[in-house]
Amino acid sequence: MEPLPIISTLHALQAAHGRWMSALAETLQEFDLTISQWGVLRVLRDAHPEPLTCTDVGCRLLERMPDTTRLLVRLERRGFIDRVQCTEDRRIRRVSLTGSGRVLADDVAARVQAAEEQLLAALDPAEREELCELLDRLG
Repeated sequence: MEPLPIISTLHALQAAHGRWMSALAETLQEFDLTISQWGVLRVLRDAHPEPLTCTDVGCRLLERMPDTTRLLVRLERRGFIDRVQCTEDRRIRRVSLTGSGRVLADDVAARVQAAEEQLLAALDPAEREELCELLDRLG
């Protein structure tokens, strides 16, 4: 079997990413969330119960957002997060999930996991592990 040309490999990777983003967007639509908003909720859920600074949230996102603060403000208006000004340094705000934000993040995480499992159902556990290792090697 002849190796795939580089462009075919990259197109397959891009197509797989596109399928995942579509499945994720469809799942999040049920919760009236964008992929960016879910990214923030996921980061805060993973850090719970510890609050994070706005900078920490931005650094932990899988995809960089140019305006994390605006995203945080929107989530705060919806009652999903709290932003509290640090007493030691007034430029810093600590961000954490509210009770309703935690419930939402847990519900969304369960649905996202189901969507992930459905997308990866074509691969057995060993193939999934190998895929992760290969993708990690890309840097």
